[in-house]
Amino acid sequence: MDLATAWLKAIHIAAMLVWSAALVYLPSLLAAHPATSDKTAFYRLRATIRIVYIGIASPAAIIAIISGSALIPVALAHGGWLALKLTVVALMAVFHVYCGSLVAAFRYFPVRRSPVLLHTLVVVPAILIPLVFYLVLGKPV
Repeated sequence: MDLATAWLKAIHIAAMLVWSAALVYLPSLLAAHPATSDKTAFYRLRATIRIVYIGIASPAAIIAIISGSALIPVALAHGGWLALKLTVVALMAVFHVYCGSLVAAFRYFPVRRSPVLLHTLVVVPAILIPLVFYLVLGKPV
């Protein structure tokens, strides 16, 4: 493996870790929304959510997807595991967009959704993220 490929893999892994962490953290931040009654706390929470989504999660997702796409021909990746991994990454992207729609809905006022329901959204990345790592590291198919 040459140095450029090693750097590309390192960038991809780092971006995946940051994106994954943000996808786990966002539902918890969103679940805190209905509990905010203080206007200052609401604006602080709203700013935190927007920073995590727009400033951290979205750039990390873009970098992870672009670097991962670049790794396919460079690493000569092929096989059924790759198709499954790309499908799971696509599901992560769909979840990312769904979180973005919730961020947009919470922009001006707290949407009264059940905090329990919002907390259960953590299950989605908790399933998808280990599945991606299992498919990459184990290449079972």
